[in-house]
Amino acid sequence: CLRDGAWDVRCATVQILTQLVPTCQPYILPLLPDVLANIADIKATLRKAVAQCVEVCFVVMGDKSGVVQSIIDHSLGSRDMNQRSESLLFLLQPFVWTNIR
Repeated sequence: CLRDGAWDVRCATVQILTQLVPTCQPYILPLLPDVLANIADIKATLRKAVAQCVEVCFVVMGDKSGVVQSIIDHSLGSRDMNQRSESLLFLLQPFVWTNIR
């Protein structure tokens, strides 16, 4: 569903995953690359949902390094320039650095 052609399906999936992060942490981290693939989508609603999901991961998950590594590997390492720039902008947000400790 995270790679579905319809943006609203992807958005709903990301929103559901965001709600599941607190209770299903070990199962969410492997899905982060697919979540992050939507960070540069043309739809602002989907980009916001992705940002909220990753923010919840930062706050809730004990393995913050895994979240950061996923962003580096799958977003900053992307061949898509738009995805790299959106990921960099995301990483520059203050909440990322306040929750990374």
